[in-house]
Amino acid sequence: MAGDLASVGTPTPGPGAFRAIAPAWVAADLAGRPGPSDAGVASVHAAVVNLTVAAWPHLLMVAGPSVYRGPSSVGLTEAEFAEVRSWLTAGADVRYAPGALALTLRGTSLQVSLEGPAASFAPPPAFDVVPAVCRAGLPAALEALRAAGPDDLSSTLLGCGPLDDPFAAPIADAFPALVRALVAGDEPGQVEVVRRLAGVGYGSTPTGDDLIHGALVAAHYLIRSVPSRRLLRHLPPGVARTTTPLGSHMIEIGTRGLTPDPVRGFLLDVLGGRSVDAALRALDRMGADSGRAVAVGAILTITALLDPAHEGGGTA
Repeated sequence: MAGDLASVGTPTPGPGAFRAIAPAWVAADLAGRPGPSDAGVASVHAAVVNLTVAAWPHLLMVAGPSVYRGPSSVGLTEAEFAEVRSWLTAGADVRYAPGALALTLRGTSLQVSLEGPAASFAPPPAFDVVPAVCRAGLPAALEALRAAGPDDLSSTLLGCGPLDDPFAAPIADAFPALVRALVAGDEPGQVEVVRRLAGVGYGSTPTGDDLIHGALVAAHYLIRSVPSRRLLRHLPPGVARTTTPLGSHMIEIGTRGLTPDPVRGFLLDVLGGRSVDAALRALDRMGADSGRAVAVGAILTITALLDPAHEGGGTA
């Protein structure tokens, strides 16, 4: 299929020509996002296109069926995604309006509806954790995470990573500070550490950003169990300039408790005291290093927040 993408759906010039695409699913968090606004292409990949929308602190993703579902995304069939991808690689102008994404190229228009079957990536409604059940399963979950490999920067927090990597020391210093700030409900402290940790590491989502995402989302999933703790609710000013667009996106959706399906499955298994083996395999779809780092950030935060020594803590 990859070899056909350049020819599938290539726009045919024709002033006034118009076609609309109805999505297979739409992230529920896209409802009510501000607009209209100009949009641009941040990156184009085989199974997903990442778009920027003016004044949004996160990306808008157009995805094919082979990629995992996640926040701020719209899902299309393989043929529809190939068509949209070919328009964007051909240089189409893009504009977002609430409920639709409009592409224009050589007088031809293609509209992708952002209204359709809604997929939620927030914690399940009325989600409650039984702390004793979760605690009982944490040792096995941690051991499974250590054994899953390969060792990466996040693994240094588990005592099995590349300690000689130049980013290892900043991560070992900053991430525990973020966990302490979450345990204490210290929102200014969370902002300060996120600024230090954002952009630390390699790749399109640096390890520091993945760790932040895992920690923030885990804290949101536990908010009903530790309701007195304050959580960071917005992307701190300036952070987007210190990391990649996708890294900033992951941090921002984490501040809202939103996370892709593979992470959601991992969190529900950990918090329910169940085996995480299948969930760890699903996380590989995010990229081995990225999924692992999110999982490390989440499980270390859960461990700290459910430590009996911290129960009843936090800032009112």
